[in-house]
Amino acid sequence: MHVRILIFTILTLISSFSIAQATLPDKIDIGIMSFKPQSCNIPQWSVLENYLNTQIPKTEFKIILMSRTQLEEAIGKKLIDFVVTNPFQYTIFRHRYGLSAPLATVIRGGSNTIPLKRVGGTLFTLSDCTDINNLKDIRDKQIAVPFQNNSFIVQMLQYELFVNDLSLLRKRQLVITGLPHDNTVLAVIKNQADLGYARAGTLEKMASQGKLDLSQFKVIHPQILPDFPVQVSTGLYPEWPFASLSHIEPADQKKIIAALLKMEQTDSVKMPFIIQGFLPPANYDSVENLMRTLRIDPFNKTPDINMSDLWQIYKTKIIFIGLFCFIMILVGAYLLQNRQSLRLTKERLDMAIEGTNAGLWDWYVQTGKVVLNERWAKIIGYTIDELAPVSIKTWAELCHPDDLKRSNNLIQKHWANETGFYQCEVRMKHKNGSWVWVRDQGKVMQWTKDGKPMRMTGTHIDITKRKRYEILIQAEHDMGSDWRSAGSFNEQLNLCLQTALQVSSMDCGGLYLVDENDYSLRLTVHHGLSKYFIAHATYFGADSRQAHLIKKKKPVYARHLDLLEDKKSATAHERLKAVAIIPMIFQGRVIACLNVASHILESIPEHARNALESIANYTGSFVAQEIQDEQIRQDQRNMDNFFNTIEDMLFVLDMNGCIIKHNQVVAKQLGYSSNELIGKHIRCLHPEDRHHEAQAVMSRIFAGESDSCSIALKTKHGKLIPVETKVKLGRWQDKEVIFGTSRDITERIEIEQRRQQIEKTEGLNRMAGAVAHNFNNILTIILGNLELAMEALPPETYISDNIKQAFQAAQRAADISRQMLVLLGNIQPKLESIDLSKTCLQHLHQLRDNLIKDVSLKVDILTPGPVIKAEDDLICKILTALVTNAWEAIDDFPGTVQVTVGEVTQTDIPKHNLFPIEWSRSDAQYGCLTVTDTGRGMNKIQINKIFDPFYTDKFTGRGLGLPVALGIIKTYGGCITVKSEPGKGSSFRIFLPLAS
Repeated sequence: MHVRILIFTILTLISSFSIAQATLPDKIDIGIMSFKPQSCNIPQWSVLENYLNTQIPKTEFKIILMSRTQLEEAIGKKLIDFVVTNPFQYTIFRHRYGLSAPLATVIRGGSNTIPLKRVGGTLFTLSDCTDINNLKDIRDKQIAVPFQNNSFIVQMLQYELFVNDLSLLRKRQLVITGLPHDNTVLAVIKNQADLGYARAGTLEKMASQGKLDLSQFKVIHPQILPDFPVQVSTGLYPEWPFASLSHIEPADQKKIIAALLKMEQTDSVKMPFIIQGFLPPANYDSVENLMRTLRIDPFNKTPDINMSDLWQIYKTKIIFIGLFCFIMILVGAYLLQNRQSLRLTKERLDMAIEGTNAGLWDWYVQTGKVVLNERWAKIIGYTIDELAPVSIKTWAELCHPDDLKRSNNLIQKHWANETGFYQCEVRMKHKNGSWVWVRDQGKVMQWTKDGKPMRMTGTHIDITKRKRYEILIQAEHDMGSDWRSAGSFNEQLNLCLQTALQVSSMDCGGLYLVDENDYSLRLTVHHGLSKYFIAHATYFGADSRQAHLIKKKKPVYARHLDLLEDKKSATAHERLKAVAIIPMIFQGRVIACLNVASHILESIPEHARNALESIANYTGSFVAQEIQDEQIRQDQRNMDNFFNTIEDMLFVLDMNGCIIKHNQVVAKQLGYSSNELIGKHIRCLHPEDRHHEAQAVMSRIFAGESDSCSIALKTKHGKLIPVETKVKLGRWQDKEVIFGTSRDITERIEIEQRRQQIEKTEGLNRMAGAVAHNFNNILTIILGNLELAMEALPPETYISDNIKQAFQAAQRAADISRQMLVLLGNIQPKLESIDLSKTCLQHLHQLRDNLIKDVSLKVDILTPGPVIKAEDDLICKILTALVTNAWEAIDDFPGTVQVTVGEVTQTDIPKHNLFPIEWSRSDAQYGCLTVTDTGRGMNKIQINKIFDPFYTDKFTGRGLGLPVALGIIKTYGGCITVKSEPGKGSSFRIFLPLAS
């Protein structure tokens, strides 16, 4: 600061005369390169503009913010007078357009940043990233940067890679975040990049603003720069220069420079966020050297090199080598002349070792004798006299068994000359029973003639505090790593408890979850405690002493008996001594309680207290997050259970119509796996020919014009399920969604079809009954008169034959009329007990003769068979109708008709294609007659019509065989089912109640 004031004073005195005589132009334009929109930066730069207008009132100063391209064009056409730009662009413009040498250098800073006179770059990654530790590790890693590869900030990193003989960054490695530099930090936090690279000071600025914790990050390739206040990974370069174009006179330059250099001294003038003042011009050779090294335009051409150039390029190295040689000569002379000084130095070194408070040992290996100093014994709580007599066995007895084996192995390696000296960190047993860590190191100083170690000396240094801190840090790191991989919340809590026991040297404990409403505690995990103790310490109510202690939100360290209200309580039998109760606090709330104890120690050591409180603080946020996550998971499970208790199909769609959730009924009824439909559009469940209609329905739903959809849903295998869908707009997980409920109405449609079929059948029956009845009455009269006429006429006459033919035709008509009455059930059946198998076998002998030659009849009927109440003749009519229908369905092709008789229960009767459709199961057992053929089969439409009177698709049929059979079956309280597919034949099954 004093230097700047001195420079300002000198400049003022030297230039006072010339400045007084100089007359600045009426208007001066200052071009400033800006990366942000002008609207963002103009209010900031206007402070500089107003300042210059105030300091030099006779000249109008105007700040013009420009992009790099605009600034270069303005310089080339001399549309501006002065320039403020970054060092990279300044060097380019100076070589292309002859800008002046820098007149001043900017001090960058702001209200939330550290003022910086130089600029550098910081390369960083997350602290827990173990595979990136130096510049070599960034190869092929994704690096977040604010600018493209050709920016000055990025070129600083490229230069560091170049001088370290590493590959330069490739374009595909860069993740461009744009300004501000904070974006690169956020990209690393969000795992959008492996590393971030930003202007030095960015991390510190964000930390001061409370946006991050510096411990989250580690700096790669840190530079040791004591006079630079922030972490940096690259060399330092001067900040933005202030320069003039060639047409500005030196006197004009001086007046403006004087105003700029005293700008910081005026307290009322502060440039917010960007500039805190100006310094005398810095040396920008380092920027040019960077550009020349990386061959950046305009230095991308190979120059002619001469001795002068070599001197300019390697001047520093040549001077350094010369100085090094000179120093080596002096050192050699010094060493030759001062051998005596070395002996004195050795004596001083011996005294220095004693002054470091290190324990010394001197071991005569062949005899086992050991000489120790007082400090060696004091480290483990003894005096030399208490340890006497001292030998190598003393060391072996005090060293931890696990460490003793490792120490012996390292000593053997040293004796074998595999290592230059022996060094090992071991635990030594303290007089009070605890373990202390020491760094044991030494070297064989004398050897026997046959190459065996004779005398070995070394030191003990107490490193207990460091090791405990390292163990705590490592334990926290391991717990953080294992926390994420733990399989359950209880495993995570047990991990926390085990870590607390490890770092505190306690031998038992438990972790309680706390009810935030009343501070009651429930034991979740435990270790080292008896079942009897656990049974009486599983729960502490809101009025318990434990609850009152943790309400204070402070750790409690005490003897166990002092905490008991009843000294003879059940928990007193555990014989615990020192106890620690550590509340785990998150955002001011006690969420859990860590209780640890010892059966040996009378009090909790200070290091154990610090470690326990550190573990509790470290894991508090983890536990709170897991408690919250567990509650969310439980709410989700409850929601899923609620979804899956609804028998209808439930959908949740986003506003684009894509499925984001559904219940199990959807997957079950449509034939998909549980998550197969997630993310797919709802149109995939509609028939392809109705997609346009589905889209129109969705549009009406979005517009609020409709809340339902009647389009069928398609299963994974292509089957269509008629549904009735109701929809409603709502919110799901903070997003606007569509809730849909689809109900399968297949059964409703079938019921409606059955109702329509019943109404149709009843109407046909009434009409056919009336026709048959009147037709039968007329035929009775006709038959009577024809019979009288035949009796009155002489036989063997022409007219007699005609009347006889008319009589036969009238009889056939009467037979059809009777069949119609049978079809309608208008007959009084004769009920007698008959064997269904026997009746069918007797009649099949007659039917076999009527079959065409290419149709074979197979019979699978056992006797005796089911006994039913019926009439033989009518059962024969049923069998005749079914067998005739079967062989007619085979046509002229070879085929088979099979007849089977058996007995079934009511649960064996199919529900589909059952006639009459109004029939219901009333008996437990039924006789069953089955007729199966290998004919052409039928589709569903044909099946619904085959029992309609006079319906036939055969040339020879009259369409009454099957309807009459159905009428007879209905008369006996039975039913008939049909199973058929085109090309796969048909199977007719008749079910008749058994005789009681």
